[in-house]
Amino acid sequence: MTRLYFSLLIALVLGLPCMAATVEHVTLPNGLSILVVEAPTSDICGVHIALDIGPDRVPAKKAGLRALTQQVLLSRIRSVMNERDDLAPLRRQGTQGAGFSVETQREHVEFIASVTSSQFSTLAKFIGPAIFEADWTQDDVVNARELLGRQSDGDAGQAGTPLEEAFQLFYRALLGESPYASPIFGTESTRQSITLADVKSFYRSYYVPNLASICVVGPVKATEAVDTLKTVFGGYARRDVRPRSAAPEPIGETRVEIGLSPELRSSILIVGVPLPPPGSEGFVIGEVIHAALSGSNGALASNEVLSGPLALSDGRGGRKVNPAGVLPIPISRAPYLAVVIRTMPVSIEDARQAALQQLLEFAREPLSDEALKRAKTRAINLHVRPMGLSAVAATGLNRRFLITDSFAPDDGFAARVAAITPQEIQDFASAQFKAHAISVLMPGI
Repeated sequence: MTRLYFSLLIALVLGLPCMAATVEHVTLPNGLSILVVEAPTSDICGVHIALDIGPDRVPAKKAGLRALTQQVLLSRIRSVMNERDDLAPLRRQGTQGAGFSVETQREHVEFIASVTSSQFSTLAKFIGPAIFEADWTQDDVVNARELLGRQSDGDAGQAGTPLEEAFQLFYRALLGESPYASPIFGTESTRQSITLADVKSFYRSYYVPNLASICVVGPVKATEAVDTLKTVFGGYARRDVRPRSAAPEPIGETRVEIGLSPELRSSILIVGVPLPPPGSEGFVIGEVIHAALSGSNGALASNEVLSGPLALSDGRGGRKVNPAGVLPIPISRAPYLAVVIRTMPVSIEDARQAALQQLLEFAREPLSDEALKRAKTRAINLHVRPMGLSAVAATGLNRRFLITDSFAPDDGFAARVAAITPQEIQDFASAQFKAHAISVLMPGI
């Protein structure tokens, strides 16, 4: 067990009073990792539980099995919470700004909750069995399949929308036929092939403590939080699982994927480049370049082609808006920097050239002192600002731990960013931006 003391970076960036925070990192004998940041910024505890269950653990013909299993678990969790009187405080907090969600990410599955400190122990005692002692019937699987089908048709955020379709094409261009490029929700055909036996076998195989990590950020005493989580989760037996597949190799040549969507009137273009893994110096440089591109004063906003000939009407009185944006850089085994542009089909080639030229500009000449200063400030703010919300902080820290196997809330990011020179950015872009992943989604059937 290690204990560190640090001043939250957010205090420096946002001007909040500095406060000492205690950090605990414990690995239980069954392999489960416990990460706690005792940070009394409010009375809300953020709890993030991740299981390192990626798409490489699912047969291609059963794509969507991870999401279906998560949906079954979510339905059972909701049912139990509604049935048990002792969980009434958790239900009430869910209507008062606290929350609970179950999600399937591209490289892992996760459970996210926020509760007041007084209910942390109740949540832990409930969620442990809910994740590791779950059971269900055929009806639960059928209902989950139907809900998942509706979500993949566009009822849940970006799932099933044209933007998600374009993003799926981009991932295929970036990674080829890798399992990481498979659709998270699967397809109607693969979902229908998933049986009750498939879900139970998958659950028994991979919902195990040695694939799990729990991160807690909030005002609970770090040692007390660790003791509570030890008591709840320490009794679950580890199970040997096959090692996960190696991270996808970055593209070595430019690849393009094209698709059609009957829901589109304009087209969606995504142009991106692979980045080095999180934690590396190259990844930090990528975050600075992302910051240089994004925002109201960023390079994309001031691009003369994107803000001029390719600008689109905002639909509210004919005002023209720049159609381009920068996707968030994922904490991933296959990270990327990507520009997304909505434009008319006849302008796709102009938009592609504008996006590529903007990216390659970083290799052609160094950033000005003013542009670099702005980019560094923005990069630090984007990196640190989520620490102000406990559930968001727990999520970000745990996801990073899952990928890097490092738990360091004060990771020295600001100092690393401050040390980057214009020449380092130019050299990085020259070496890294040679191959591009491009997806194009056009209107059509």
